[in-house]
Parts: sequence; structure tokens; C-alpha cells
Amino acid sequence: MFLLQQLLPGVVAAALISGMIAIIGRLWNANSWMDAFALGIGYAGGHAVAAGWPAFPPSEATHWLPYLALLALFLGICDALLRPPWVLRVLIWILWCAGFFRLLLNAKFLYGWTLLGGLLWVIGLTLGAFILVSFIDFSVRHDPSISSLLVLAVVAGGTGITLMLSGSMLLGQLGMALAGALVGVLAAAALLPKGDDSRGIVPVAATLLTALWICGCFYADLPPASAFLLGLASLPALLLTALGKKTASFGDLLFRAGIAALPVLISLLLALHASPSLDY
Repeated sequence: MFLLQQLLPGVVAAALISGMIAIIGRLWNANSWMDAFALGIGYAGGHAVAAGWPAFPPSEATHWLPYLALLALFLGICDALLRPPWVLRVLIWILWCAGFFRLLLNAKFLYGWTLLGGLLWVIGLTLGAFILVSFIDFSVRHDPSISSLLVLAVVAGGTGITLMLSGSMLLGQLGMALAGALVGVLAAAALLPKGDDSRGIVPVAATLLTALWICGCFYADLPPASAFLLGLASLPALLLTALGKKTASFGDLLFRAGIAALPVLISLLLALHASPSLDY
């Protein structure tokens, strides 16, 4: 019961905010960019309810997350409205990832890494994030159904639970807030399906997921293998989503969600195995 009291306020707030904004976007036939606004504002609202609104500039990596959500939604809106060529999109995403990874890992640069070691970490993480965002983007642009949103919601929910098992209740709450925001957009898409894609969510979802995994690995006890599996979880299901039927049946949705859930479950078990014992 205590756990639900901790989690529910942020999750419900995020879902309600994102759901209402996404419904407005669909009534306005603007879901391609309004979904980005819905997801970013929904997460920021859920973060504020769960953990309070951090001062600026943030003093800790976790406190950057709502600001990253607001900046990423701006990127998503610009991408959906302007639809820049792919070369420009790749360049923007690489620069964006390198920038926010540097922010999140500032403490490591200051107290743990050499400059060269830190740069190698940022380059490697940026490459991984680019692979993730490429799959999400391909899936969302080629499948206007709710499949991609469902897969991302499963991954975000699994991220929240895994982070809680890894010793960070705060990060777990924030992961569940992201899942709630995705569920809000998902519910709006299911109630009011539109032919246009939701490409605007891509920068927001990818930014927040990777930021949560990085914070979990470097500032909590999230096993690197769990973070890798959470990143891997969405790829096969998103690929099936993009290559599958445009209108997925209920069975198709369950199948794709199940494919995403399997690596998530393994990541949970790894985090549970690595968690500190409660014996005294």
C-alpha cells in the first residue's frame, strides 16, 4: 500500500495531463506534434508531483530530467512540423545526445573520469542512443497505430520497476511517471485514431528513457546488463511494428508487447539478483 501511495500520484498526474493534451491534439488533427507536447508536459507534470520541481540550474543529474523533457518536446515539435531532411535530423540528434549526456555525467567528469575517458563514454552512449532513436523513429513513421506507443509504455514501466529494484525509489517513480505519460498518449490514440503518425514523441521518449538508464547505472545500482536489456527490449517489437500491418489486431498488440516484455522481465530478475540483501 505504501508503494502505491508513493507511485500513484506521479503516474496519475502524468497520464491525465498527457492524455488530455493528446486528445486535444487529435480533435485538432495535430497529433503529429501535439503528442510530443503531451508526452513532454505529461512527464514534467508527473515529475513535479512525484519529486517536486527542481531549482535551476539543477544540482543533481536527476533534476535535469524535467528540463530535458521540455527541451526534447521542442525538438519533437520542430521535427514534426518542419520535417527536416534525414541528414539534418541525424546531426541534430547526435549533438543533442552528446550535450545532455555531458550534463547528466558532469559529476563523473569532475570527480571520476579523465577527459578522454569521459569523451569515450559520451561517444559510446550517443551511438547507443542513436540506434534506439532510429528504431523508434522508423516504427512510429511507418505505423500510425498504437503499437509503438504500447511497446514504449511497456519498456518505460519495466524501467521504473527495475530502477526501484536497483535501490532508487526516486528514479523508479520517475520511470513510472514516464510510463504514465505514455499510457495517456496511448489511451488518446486508441480512443481517437488518426492517420497521421506521432513522430513528435520520438525525441521525448528516447531522451527520457536513455536519461533514466544512465542515471540508474551511474548514480544508483542498476546493473549495466539490465540497462542494456531495457534498451534492447523495444528494438525487436518496434521492428515488427514497423514491418507489420498498419492496423494491428488485439492479438498483434499483445504479441508485440510480449516481445518487449521478455527482455524487460530478464532485466528485472537481474536487478533483483544484484540488489543488496535485506538480512542483518
